[in-house]
Amino acid sequence: MRPFVFLRVSLSPCPLVQIGLCSLILALMTLNPHLSTMHQPSAALPLQSKRIVITRAESQAGEFAQKLSAQGAEILLFPTIAFTEPDSWEAVDQAIASLNTYDWLVLTSTNGVEFFWKRLETLGVPADLNEWPKICAIGKATAEALSRRHIQVDLIPKEFKAEGAVESLVTASGGPELIKGMRILLPRAQLAREVLPVELGKLGVQVDVVPVYQTVRPSVDTAYWQTLFLNGQVDVVTFTSASTVTHFAEMFPEVSVLELLRHTTVACIGPITAEAAYKLGLTVQIQPAEYTTDALAEAIIGMKN
Repeated sequence: MRPFVFLRVSLSPCPLVQIGLCSLILALMTLNPHLSTMHQPSAALPLQSKRIVITRAESQAGEFAQKLSAQGAEILLFPTIAFTEPDSWEAVDQAIASLNTYDWLVLTSTNGVEFFWKRLETLGVPADLNEWPKICAIGKATAEALSRRHIQVDLIPKEFKAEGAVESLVTASGGPELIKGMRILLPRAQLAREVLPVELGKLGVQVDVVPVYQTVRPSVDTAYWQTLFLNGQVDVVTFTSASTVTHFAEMFPEVSVLELLRHTTVACIGPITAEAAYKLGLTVQIQPAEYTTDALAEAIIGMKN
């Protein structure tokens, strides 16, 4: 797989053009690795001459890529994850049929929102939320995905991970005694961390986990990418989920990920992603306090050369 590149060009006020890298562009980049910055204005931008690899799904990379490119970076898209429907919709359909019996609907990602709502639409479930459970969205991006669908969110935990969500749900439900016996529907990835259902279960909550999508590893020819990393031609690689880390390592079976990234700064969106990197022996040099792509972009922009 040859990369997609965001090139900054001098047409109108610095527009961004996403270009599939064909053989001609590859040849030009070989001759001049700083092709994307040839037409930069004289004032140096924070990320000028920096080459940054984004490993998140291609469909979700655009805004993050543009924010970095606007600061002078050359962006290479190398998606290590993709999303598909679950193996079966049976559990989801059963839960949807009894949606009004749940006290809470908890959504943990934008993918959970998109796949769950598409299934609702496929089944013809009306958009009237009067008899629906309260909705908890973990993370700003999840809440925004619901807002775009004009869905009111009742709870956004301050901490954007499962541990913080448990505490917030207990508080919003009136405390440990009142949450006991409640029913919570958790549409999520087919494989995910078990912290949320396990900890809520300990409090006497019935949590129905239903897979609405699965994360898969794209089939990619990584020879070009391996050469790029080993030759020190990537300044920063970004990881936005634990899956992007583990899939990245799996996509290079012939070389140690430590060797592969020894010239490259590793940037992780948050502690769960960083933990996956640590398990592979990697050192994480960039990790924002807030677990969002905006915060990750700002941390990269502010990094020391």
